[in-house]
Amino acid sequence: MAATRRGNRAEPELDPPTNVISHIELMSLFQKKGVIELIVVEFAPGLYRIEATIAWRIGRWTLTGARGPRQFRTLDNLAKHLKTMGLGRTVTRLELLS
Repeated sequence: MAATRRGNRAEPELDPPTNVISHIELMSLFQKKGVIELIVVEFAPGLYRIEATIAWRIGRWTLTGARGPRQFRTLDNLAKHLKTMGLGRTVTRLELLS
């Protein structure tokens, strides 16, 4: 077997999120109907992340993973991830760079 080498991908972090939420916390908030809306934010060219507005918390909450804020390189991957979350009737909007 040939050894594969993965490059160290350093994505630009233009505006680091202050409020973060894990996937498990977000799923429990979906069950409690505490998520007002989801915002898909393009924070750098070709990089997207999910932010949530929660009923009893102030500000936006960024979905985080084990290595920091969860980032998606394509809208197709992000759409697949949203479908697996079981959003129901949660409002989802898109904010793109100008």
